[in-house]
Amino acid sequence: MSYSEFKTIAHYFFSYQQTSEEIIASPLEVTNNLFNTIQKNANNIFNTTITEEETEKNMDKLPTNFESIQNQILEELRKAQSDFKQNMIKKNPTEIFDYASKILYVSDALFELEHFVEEFTPEDYQDRSYSYEKQLGALFDRYDSTTPENGSETFMMAAERAWYDSSVNYEVGSDDKADFMENYIADYFGLSPYLKPQETKGVEMTNDAPQHSQSKSHSI
Repeated sequence: MSYSEFKTIAHYFFSYQQTSEEIIASPLEVTNNLFNTIQKNANNIFNTTITEEETEKNMDKLPTNFESIQNQILEELRKAQSDFKQNMIKKNPTEIFDYASKILYVSDALFELEHFVEEFTPEDYQDRSYSYEKQLGALFDRYDSTTPENGSETFMMAAERAWYDSSVNYEVGSDDKADFMENYIADYFGLSPYLKPQETKGVEMTNDAPQHSQSKSHSI
């Protein structure tokens, strides 16, 4: 990996000092020297015997693992849409009329999120330059770490809560739905630990960037 990629994960490395009574852990300072040291002496530092051939095989695992996670998320999003539709069909005509804005909001929010997940690529996962890429990358990391229980139900609950908190009636075609993912998917799936390394990387990139910006618009 590159040094910039190393800085993203280096926050997970700790230094341990054992005294007669306790073990003290503190983050290692992320420097280029630390990166070079680990890169050159990884087997000695981590007491492993990883060969170059094994490293190359591990590099090939990302696309396979990525596709598996992507398919799982898509399956649960589609189930969430189907379950929500079935729940609404069970209601009487008056209730369906009363919940029209909810039906439109939840259905479209889940559909748009499904589209984003379908279009999300391994390159986007690695890059995560934009807000929606950071959120989706964190969601993929969440599934890779520990598969959520009842993911389809969690997606549906997040969308329903977003509709409930909405201060205005939702209109089809609105592109102002970014907060659905940033404030509800992130909350319901507990993405905060998976976003922090990316947020740190984003601050570093912002500090080094020229004083002008370009926007890339996406909606959920």
